[in-house]
Amino acid sequence: MKCSLNCVVRVAAALICVGSPALGQIVPKDAASPAEVKQARGEFAARLNGITFPTGKGWKAVMDQHRLFQLMLPEKWKVTSAADDREAALKATPPGADRAVLMVIVSAPRDTDPLEVSADFAREYAETLAEEKELVRRQFKSTDGGLVSLRGMNFALAGGTMLGPRKKLYRQQQFIFIADDRIVTQQFTCLAEDFPKFSEELARVFCSYQTLGMRVKTRDP
Repeated sequence: MKCSLNCVVRVAAALICVGSPALGQIVPKDAASPAEVKQARGEFAARLNGITFPTGKGWKAVMDQHRLFQLMLPEKWKVTSAADDREAALKATPPGADRAVLMVIVSAPRDTDPLEVSADFAREYAETLAEEKELVRRQFKSTDGGLVSLRGMNFALAGGTMLGPRKKLYRQQQFIFIADDRIVTQQFTCLAEDFPKFSEELARVFCSYQTLGMRVKTRDP
């Protein structure tokens, strides 16, 4: 099932993004509800199962410039903000790894896109990600996939390894949410050898996504 979110499939590079600190943590009423992973494949998919919304000391709330969504990030992660960027709504980097980056890409759905993430979409997206031209060139190999149900929302998980600069092995995870007004892709990329030290925090970051009141503007024809 191909849709317009395929345009976000790329290696995280030197993108400049917009991010804003939230005025305070917006904690959902069902924050204690655990994530449920169906069709789980891979170690990271299994890690997501049972994850709850992160709150309290050690976590900070961040929003994109247009207040479309909120994420919770570990206090030590740095959020970069600069001039408007058309590709990414938010960029964050954890300490201890120069080549690790979280990007959040937001786009308006097209008429041919699904209205929400379904089990079929999650499975097909994970299975066909390696067929994307850019990832074929980088010898992408799938490691993770699954449908994640969380606080009334469904997300598609897809991840794998690929070759990056200087032929070093990288690990990438994508976490995709679809609604009638938006496609939101959280994409984390780092050196494969560094992924284990970030995976626990990353699982909680992914599961902290909240849609806010603003709507994504419809694309021009």
